[in-house]
Amino acid sequence: MNLKKLAALSSIGLGILVGSTGCSLQCEENEEDNGTTCVAKPLKFVQASNPKVSRVNYRSGGSLDLAVVNGSITIVRGEGDQVVVESTPRTGKPQETPDEEFTAELEDLNERTLVEGNAQGDTIVTAPGGGFKSVSVVVRLPPAFNGTIKLSQGNGSTKINDSAGATAIDVLSENGSCDLRGSTSVVSTLVNCENGSVSVDGVADYVNIIAGNGDLFVHLASISGGGGEITADNGDIELALPLGDSYSVQARAGSSVDFQNPNGCTVSEAAVNSKTLSCGQGGPVYQVEALRTGATISASY
Repeated sequence: MNLKKLAALSSIGLGILVGSTGCSLQCEENEEDNGTTCVAKPLKFVQASNPKVSRVNYRSGGSLDLAVVNGSITIVRGEGDQVVVESTPRTGKPQETPDEEFTAELEDLNERTLVEGNAQGDTIVTAPGGGFKSVSVVVRLPPAFNGTIKLSQGNGSTKINDSAGATAIDVLSENGSCDLRGSTSVVSTLVNCENGSVSVDGVADYVNIIAGNGDLFVHLASISGGGGEITADNGDIELALPLGDSYSVQARAGSSVDFQNPNGCTVSEAAVNSKTLSCGQGGPVYQVEALRTGATISASY
C-alpha cells in the first residue's frame, strides 16, 4: 500500500472566468531618448475546469499541513478514511495569448502542487502561485480526523467550514479574510491573520488570536482550562462566551468595553475602556485588547 499518495487524478480544461478583468503593464526602453514607454494591456483570466484530486490515507492522530502562496483555502468534512485534496490552478495573461500557453501554465501549476502523506497519517500540501498565478485548494477531512489543522496562507481567503474532530487549529494568513469554524474538540487555537476580517467560532480552552487589520469575532464554546490572548490591532472585537464555566476576561479597548451583566458573573471597571469579567470560580484568564483609538470590545452569552 502506498501511504504517501493513494491516487492523483487530474484533468486540465480551460474555463474562462466570465467578467474577469485586469491589465498587465508592459514596458519597453526607447533608445532614442533613453526613456521607457509602458502600455497597459487587458488580461484574460483562465482556470482549469476540473480540479486535480489527490487522496491520502488517514491514520488517527495524523495532521493536515497546508501552505498556499496565492489562492483560497477551504476545509470541509468529507467521507471515508482518506484526506481528499482538490486543487484548481488559475492564471492571467494578455488577451491575445494563445490557448496553448494558458494550458501549459495551468499544467505547470498542477505539477508543482504537491500532496504527500507519511506513515503517521499526516497530509502535507504545498501550492505555488504569485502575481497572476494562483492555486485554490479544497480539503475534505475524514470524519475520524483528530489531529492539528495547520494552514499557511499568502494571499486569499481562508475558511474552515468543518474541522471534523480536530484537536488544534494553527493558522497564519498574510492577506485575506479568515473564517474558522471549530468545535469543542479544538482545545488549542493559534491564529494570526494580518489583513482581513477574522472569525473564530466554536473552539474551546486555549486561544492566541491576532487580527492585524480588521474586525475580530471569537466564540469560545466551552472553557475548562487554557486561557490565552485575543488581540485586534486595528478593529473591534466581539466575544461570544459560555455561561456556567469558570474563567475571567481582562479587556482593554481604545474606546469602550461592554460585558453587559451576565448571570453568574461579575464585572469590575477600572475605566469605561478597561474592565474585568469574572465568571464562576474564576480560573483561566483571557487577555483581550482592541488597540486602535476608538475600538470597542463587546460580549454576548
